[in-house]
Amino acid sequence: MIHGRLTRLRRIETADVERDISGPFAESESVLYLLIETHDGEPVGRLSVKWIDARHRGAEVMLYIGEKAANGKGYGADALGAACRYLLDQRALHRIGLTVTADNLRAIAVFERLGFHREGILRRHLWMDGAPVDEIVMSLLAGELREIR
Repeated sequence: MIHGRLTRLRRIETADVERDISGPFAESESVLYLLIETHDGEPVGRLSVKWIDARHRGAEVMLYIGEKAANGKGYGADALGAACRYLLDQRALHRIGLTVTADNLRAIAVFERLGFHREGILRRHLWMDGAPVDEIVMSLLAGELREIR
């Protein structure tokens, strides 16, 4: 279990995921599927760590806060900060990457406050609500993680 200031993260069990995602979630050293919960045990979102690459010391993360009432309360920032500390300190990674839709200004601001830097734009990379959407590529290197209060 990974603990943050406001949240705790625990590995998602297959039964939890099957309600909203199809497909197997196999145990792996290169992938982590974490459920973001309040300290009261209420699920508010997910954090996935994909492609943990020990050789090149990097990983990709995906953050999703699915409970509208939980938006803006710091759960995502806290969970991502805790996961980054784990990946950088305990897994000895050097780089953590992520992508975010260009219109998700709130998430971009949180990522930048944590120390993530913009690397580039994947132009018209996704198709959402009938239109193409740009994605911003961001990364955090060892030594760049900032604590958010």
